[in-house]
Amino acid sequence: MSHGSGDAQTGEITNNMYYYAYLPEASVEETEQYFANPDVELLHRTSNAHAVIEKKLGIVAANFFGEATDEGVTLEDDYYDYSQYTAVKSISADPPACVMITKSENGEYIISVSDPTNTFGTTVVTIEIEGITRIASNPDNVEATAANGVVRIKANTKDSLRATYTFTVA
Repeated sequence: MSHGSGDAQTGEITNNMYYYAYLPEASVEETEQYFANPDVELLHRTSNAHAVIEKKLGIVAANFFGEATDEGVTLEDDYYDYSQYTAVKSISADPPACVMITKSENGEYIISVSDPTNTFGTTVVTIEIEGITRIASNPDNVEATAANGVVRIKANTKDSLRATYTFTVA
């Protein structure tokens, strides 16, 4: 797949230059229609973290890379308001992690967390979600707390073989 030639001056591809979506089995016409009005919007893209929101379904997905960092993904700022799609306000992870957050039909949020590198013993994720007060369910190997709209997850990912831990908050 060609990723283009990059910056016209330097030829260098930069972090914020572009992003793409996979549309399996979509025709050329369907792909053109989708990109004319996409449901997915890029929220954050740096060398440490990428995040998108699927607006129609209200799904927020974030990947954190590299060494542990204080960098988080914020969905609330002076320019954009995503509250019509999700109550998620921010996500941070230490060390690298994949995080996906979906709102269920009953109003609870389903959170999935994994260590895709399978190299760290513990993954810590902090998520701010408006109105969250409790953990509804969580799997073994995961310590989770929720108070005042902040969910803190500490997952034992040692020897997890890149397993995804899924739990629910309300």
